[in-house]
Amino acid sequence: MWVFYGLLPTLIVLFIIGGGVVLLVRRGGEGWNIQFSGVLLGYVAAAMLVGVFIVAAGAGLLLKAGFAQAGNRDFSYDVQPYAVYEPYPAKPNLPDEPTRTVDRSDNAIRDDIATGVSLTFAGTVLFAVHAFGAVVLRRRKAQGEQLISRAYNLVGLAVATLGFMGTGGQALNDIVRRYVVGGDTVEAWQIRHPGEPLAMAVVLFPLMLWFGWRVWQEMGDGGLRDHAPDAASATHTADGRI
Repeated sequence: MWVFYGLLPTLIVLFIIGGGVVLLVRRGGEGWNIQFSGVLLGYVAAAMLVGVFIVAAGAGLLLKAGFAQAGNRDFSYDVQPYAVYEPYPAKPNLPDEPTRTVDRSDNAIRDDIATGVSLTFAGTVLFAVHAFGAVVLRRRKAQGEQLISRAYNLVGLAVATLGFMGTGGQALNDIVRRYVVGGDTVEAWQIRHPGEPLAMAVVLFPLMLWFGWRVWQEMGDGGLRDHAPDAASATHTADGRI
């Protein structure tokens, strides 16, 4: 979950910066040339991106639990027994002693499964509803469609790349520390559990590739579209029209 809370602020900050740049670019000669349809399409794109990364966070938690079920639960969770003390000593004038021990990983894995399912469902609904709105707005030729599409892909690529690099680096560090340079004597609190960062990195990697491919497509197709107005202007000028 720390990845989820770390990615969303980054996403919001990038959208604020991108929105400021869009306002500067779209400024007209008589004021701000901003239409409500463009603002609405920008909101829809932002909500879709949030939905994508909510689904990614939920899928990461489910994959983390899957790692624990497929192999050693210690790979993802702390399985050290936890001593439970009674509220009062069994006998007067005697020190408290643990009466039983519990495995906290059992409750942790259930929490992650429940949270993962909830986040995946919520993110899917959020994305689907706003994707439908985006289709309607594009059919109505909302303002700034091309610019918002490029910003959507670029911000998605930036957030997915930052998340993948952070979680991938943490996972590599934990794996090396656990299996390569663990040492002969390792205390229970020193054992690394790389399941969570590895699961998040695995989920974010295809997202990074997808957004990267979309940005590459925008670069290839955008060159012709960006230069199309210039060609039209040259034709009008040659005909004696402005």
